[in-house]
Amino acid sequence: MNHQYRKIRFDNIGFSDNIKQKLHLLNRKTTNVSNGISIFIPYRDRIEHLQTCLTHLHSRLITSNIPYEIIVVELTKDNLWNKGALLNSAVLAYPTKYDYFCFHDVDFVAKDDIYQLTNHPVRPFSHTIGNKKYNSSIMEREISAVEFSTKSNMEEICAAVYDFCFGGIVNIPKEAFLNCNGFSNQYAYWGFEDLDLLCRLFKAGFSPQAAINKTCRILPHQHALAKENFNKHQHYFLANQEYFKEQLQTITIPKEGLETIDFKLKEQNKFATHTHLNISLKY
Repeated sequence: MNHQYRKIRFDNIGFSDNIKQKLHLLNRKTTNVSNGISIFIPYRDRIEHLQTCLTHLHSRLITSNIPYEIIVVELTKDNLWNKGALLNSAVLAYPTKYDYFCFHDVDFVAKDDIYQLTNHPVRPFSHTIGNKKYNSSIMEREISAVEFSTKSNMEEICAAVYDFCFGGIVNIPKEAFLNCNGFSNQYAYWGFEDLDLLCRLFKAGFSPQAAINKTCRILPHQHALAKENFNKHQHYFLANQEYFKEQLQTITIPKEGLETIDFKLKEQNKFATHTHLNISLKY
């Protein structure tokens, strides 16, 4: 089967001219990936989505001939949601036997064959159907992350976040994730942790790519940017916005991330369908 990808260009992500010049000088890295995939699903209070997601994952992967394991990582209720910090914790709490990671939102369901081992970090889809839709023509011109980061109107943000994205489902070699120091731990509630990971990968010398002609379905839910949610938590989003802008001004991969995450593994259970971790973050 032919799996086509396009390179994501860092020129339009919003780096300063000085940083872009330095990025152009970096040798682009590739990795050797061969032995299987560990799928991490960040989770809390979405049991129907989780059941649907697990069913579809197994139905896709069991016929793919790719060895795999699924790890559901649940954040305790006393913690403010922080997807990046939760996934960093999961990677450290559960040493995997495979050398390829998939970070998989619980509300995404693949309609195409997207779980492939590649030598590059990959967003393995180009379109979504469901709550929000990626517009493929806009995706191809790669909306600037700065254009996204300057949005102040909730409706503008809702539109822009789905025009430029390195989230939802991300396939990434373990080596690349470790080399870029994982996710940032700074993005509380919602927003920018995926774009920050994309920037870290570029700074570490990798060439993230995006699939061509692959579709995912987003399961129905009230999005974090729905008006009632956004108005209540807007200060977190704006703080994330400012921190992300700072990351665009430096070539250095921040020390905070996988190396600095502080967490407690409260419980680990093995089920027929997955391994379930319950994690508490320490701030």
